[in-house]
Amino acid sequence: DWRLHYRSGITPPSAEIVTVLRPLATSTAFVKSPPVTPDWTSGMRGSGTLSGSEPSGFTYVDEDGTHVAFDRIASQTFEVAEIVPPGGPAISVSRAGNTTTYSAAGRSLAVSTFASGTNAGQIASVSGGGQTWTYTYASTDRLLTATGPDLSTPGNTSDQVVWTYTYSGGLMSKVQRSAGGTTRTLGDWTYTSGRVAS
Repeated sequence: DWRLHYRSGITPPSAEIVTVLRPLATSTAFVKSPPVTPDWTSGMRGSGTLSGSEPSGFTYVDEDGTHVAFDRIASQTFEVAEIVPPGGPAISVSRAGNTTTYSAAGRSLAVSTFASGTNAGQIASVSGGGQTWTYTYASTDRLLTATGPDLSTPGNTSDQVVWTYTYSGGLMSKVQRSAGGTTRTLGDWTYTSGRVAS
Protein backbone atom coordinates (compact mmCIF):
# COMPACT_ATOMS: atom_id res chain seq x y z
CA ASP A 1 0.00 0.00 0.00
CA TRP A 2 1.50 3.32 -1.09
CA ARG A 3 1.42 6.08 1.51
CA LEU A 4 2.83 9.59 1.88
CA HIS A 5 3.54 11.44 5.13
CA TYR A 6 4.20 15.17 5.13
CA ARG A 7 5.73 17.34 7.88
CA SER A 8 6.62 21.03 7.99
CA GLY A 9 7.59 23.72 10.48
CA ILE A 10 10.58 21.79 11.77
CA THR A 11 14.12 23.11 12.20
CA PRO A 12 14.82 25.20 10.24
CA PRO A 13 11.26 26.61 10.26
CA SER A 14 10.99 26.59 6.46
CA ALA A 15 11.97 22.94 6.10
CA GLU A 16 9.52 20.33 4.77
CA ILE A 17 9.91 16.55 4.92
CA VAL A 18 7.99 14.00 2.85
CA THR A 19 8.28 10.28 3.51
CA VAL A 20 6.98 7.87 0.86
CA LEU A 21 6.12 4.41 2.15
CA ARG A 22 6.53 1.89 -0.65
CA PRO A 23 4.85 -1.55 -0.60
CA LEU A 24 7.32 -4.36 0.10
CA ALA A 25 10.24 -1.91 -0.05
CA THR A 26 12.17 0.53 2.10
CA SER A 27 10.50 3.88 2.66
CA THR A 28 12.25 6.92 1.20
CA ALA A 29 12.41 10.48 2.55
CA PHE A 30 12.73 13.85 0.79
CA VAL A 31 13.62 17.26 2.20
CA LYS A 32 13.06 20.80 0.92
CA SER A 33 14.29 23.88 2.75
CA PRO A 34 14.12 27.09 0.68
CA PRO A 35 16.20 28.98 -0.19
CA VAL A 36 19.03 26.54 0.55
CA THR A 37 17.37 23.55 -1.17
CA PRO A 38 14.43 24.86 -3.25
CA ASP A 39 13.77 21.43 -4.78
CA TRP A 40 13.03 18.08 -3.16
CA THR A 41 16.21 16.15 -2.37
CA SER A 42 16.25 12.51 -1.32
CA GLY A 43 17.82 11.33 1.89
CA MET A 44 19.79 8.22 2.67
CA ARG A 45 16.84 5.81 2.63
CA GLY A 46 15.34 4.47 -0.56
CA SER A 47 15.46 6.26 -3.89
CA GLY A 48 13.34 7.83 -6.60
CA THR A 49 12.28 11.43 -7.22
CA LEU A 50 9.54 13.67 -5.83
CA SER A 51 7.75 16.70 -7.25
CA GLY A 52 4.83 18.82 -6.08
CA SER A 53 3.83 20.74 -2.99
CA GLU A 54 1.58 20.55 0.06
CA PRO A 55 -1.23 22.63 -1.48
CA SER A 56 -1.28 20.85 -4.85
CA GLY A 57 -0.29 17.25 -4.09
CA PHE A 58 2.76 15.16 -4.96
CA THR A 59 4.04 12.80 -7.63
CA TYR A 60 6.64 10.19 -6.75
CA VAL A 61 8.66 8.31 -9.37
CA ASP A 62 10.20 5.10 -8.08
CA GLU A 63 13.55 3.75 -9.23
CA ASP A 64 11.76 1.10 -11.35
CA GLY A 65 9.81 3.81 -13.21
CA THR A 66 6.52 3.50 -11.34
CA HIS A 67 4.69 6.86 -11.10
CA VAL A 68 2.47 7.41 -8.04
CA ALA A 69 0.26 10.50 -7.71
CA PHE A 70 -0.90 11.58 -4.25
CA ASP A 71 -3.91 13.92 -3.94
CA ARG A 72 -4.29 16.32 -1.03
CA ILE A 73 -7.49 15.44 0.87
CA ALA A 74 -6.91 17.69 3.89
CA SER A 75 -4.19 19.85 5.38
CA GLN A 76 -0.94 17.81 5.33
CA THR A 77 -2.94 14.66 4.48
CA PHE A 78 -2.58 12.77 1.19
CA GLU A 79 -3.92 9.62 -0.46
CA VAL A 80 -2.95 7.71 -3.59
CA ALA A 81 -4.93 8.85 -6.64
CA GLU A 82 -3.15 7.03 -9.46
CA ILE A 83 -0.45 4.40 -9.95
CA VAL A 84 1.25 3.99 -13.32
CA PRO A 85 3.53 0.93 -13.42
CA PRO A 86 6.27 0.86 -16.07
CA GLY A 87 4.86 -0.47 -19.34
CA GLY A 88 1.40 -0.96 -17.84
CA PRO A 89 -1.91 0.92 -17.87
CA ALA A 90 -2.64 3.61 -15.32
CA ILE A 91 -4.45 2.38 -12.21
CA SER A 92 -6.87 4.94 -10.81
CA VAL A 93 -7.69 4.80 -7.11
CA SER A 94 -11.01 6.01 -5.70
CA ARG A 95 -12.55 5.82 -2.25
CA ALA A 96 -16.06 5.72 -0.86
CA GLY A 97 -16.42 5.17 2.87
CA ASN A 98 -14.37 2.15 3.84
CA THR A 99 -14.05 0.86 0.24
CA THR A 100 -11.09 1.54 -2.06
CA THR A 101 -11.52 0.77 -5.76
CA TYR A 102 -8.63 0.19 -8.15
CA SER A 103 -9.54 0.57 -11.84
CA ALA A 104 -7.49 -0.04 -14.99
CA ALA A 105 -8.23 -0.91 -18.61
CA GLY A 106 -11.95 -1.37 -18.00
CA ARG A 107 -11.52 -3.64 -14.99
CA SER A 108 -11.82 -2.87 -11.31
CA LEU A 109 -11.06 -4.36 -7.91
CA ALA A 110 -12.86 -3.14 -4.79
CA VAL A 111 -11.29 -3.68 -1.36
CA SER A 112 -13.48 -3.03 1.68
CA THR A 113 -12.26 -2.87 5.26
CA PHE A 114 -14.09 -3.13 8.57
CA ALA A 115 -15.08 0.39 9.54
CA SER A 116 -15.24 -0.21 13.29
CA GLY A 117 -14.91 -2.81 16.00
CA THR A 118 -12.03 -5.06 16.97
CA ASN A 119 -10.94 -5.61 13.38
CA ALA A 120 -11.29 -2.03 12.15
CA GLY A 121 -9.00 -1.48 9.18
CA GLN A 122 -8.68 -5.18 8.33
CA ILE A 123 -9.83 -6.33 4.89
CA ALA A 124 -13.47 -7.42 5.03
CA SER A 125 -14.03 -8.25 1.36
CA VAL A 126 -12.44 -8.09 -2.09
CA SER A 127 -14.61 -7.95 -5.22
CA GLY A 128 -13.67 -8.06 -8.88
CA GLY A 129 -14.51 -9.86 -12.10
CA GLY A 130 -17.91 -10.85 -10.78
CA GLN A 131 -16.40 -12.62 -7.76
CA THR A 132 -16.30 -11.67 -4.08
CA TRP A 133 -14.16 -12.99 -1.27
CA THR A 134 -15.00 -12.25 2.38
CA TYR A 135 -12.78 -12.57 5.45
CA THR A 136 -13.20 -12.99 9.20
CA TYR A 137 -10.60 -12.53 11.92
CA ALA A 138 -9.99 -13.36 15.55
CA SER A 139 -9.74 -10.53 18.06
CA THR A 140 -5.96 -10.91 17.74
CA ASP A 141 -6.18 -9.90 14.03
CA ARG A 142 -5.39 -13.44 12.89
CA LEU A 143 -7.27 -14.57 9.79
CA LEU A 144 -9.93 -17.17 10.64
CA THR A 145 -11.85 -17.74 7.40
CA ALA A 146 -11.72 -16.77 3.74
CA THR A 147 -14.90 -17.43 1.76
CA GLY A 148 -15.28 -17.15 -1.99
CA PRO A 149 -16.59 -18.81 -5.17
CA ASP A 150 -15.75 -22.46 -5.75
CA LEU A 151 -14.00 -22.37 -9.13
CA SER A 152 -14.05 -26.17 -9.33
CA THR A 153 -17.74 -25.89 -10.30
CA PRO A 154 -17.65 -23.46 -13.24
CA GLY A 155 -20.92 -21.82 -14.17
CA ASN A 156 -22.43 -22.24 -10.70
CA THR A 157 -21.97 -18.92 -8.96
CA SER A 158 -23.75 -20.08 -5.78
CA ASP A 159 -21.14 -22.71 -4.88
CA GLN A 160 -18.64 -21.47 -2.34
CA VAL A 161 -15.38 -22.59 -0.82
CA VAL A 162 -14.35 -21.75 2.73
CA TRP A 163 -10.76 -21.78 3.92
CA THR A 164 -10.50 -22.09 7.72
CA TYR A 165 -7.39 -21.35 9.77
CA THR A 166 -6.90 -22.63 13.33
CA TYR A 167 -4.25 -21.45 15.79
CA SER A 168 -2.64 -22.88 18.90
CA GLY A 169 -0.62 -20.68 21.21
CA GLY A 170 -0.56 -17.97 18.57
CA LEU A 171 0.78 -20.31 15.87
CA MET A 172 -1.16 -21.71 12.91
CA SER A 173 -2.03 -25.33 13.69
CA LYS A 174 -4.53 -26.31 10.99
CA VAL A 175 -5.71 -25.30 7.50
CA GLN A 176 -8.98 -26.70 6.13
CA ARG A 177 -10.88 -26.34 2.87
CA SER A 178 -14.66 -26.81 2.82
CA ALA A 179 -16.70 -27.05 -0.39
CA GLY A 180 -19.69 -29.04 -1.58
CA GLY A 181 -20.39 -30.33 1.93
CA THR A 182 -16.90 -31.82 2.26
CA THR A 183 -14.13 -30.55 4.53
CA ARG A 184 -10.52 -31.50 3.87
CA THR A 185 -7.61 -30.83 6.20
CA LEU A 186 -4.70 -29.59 4.11
CA GLY A 187 -2.27 -29.00 6.96
CA ASP A 188 -2.12 -29.98 10.63
CA TRP A 189 0.79 -29.03 12.87
CA THR A 190 1.90 -29.32 16.50
CA TYR A 191 4.66 -27.30 18.12
CA THR A 192 7.34 -27.71 20.75
CA SER A 193 8.96 -24.55 22.14
CA GLY A 194 7.59 -22.58 19.21
CA ARG A 195 8.95 -24.97 16.57
CA VAL A 196 7.06 -27.43 14.40
CA ALA A 197 7.15 -30.86 16.02
CA SER A 198 4.87 -32.73 13.63
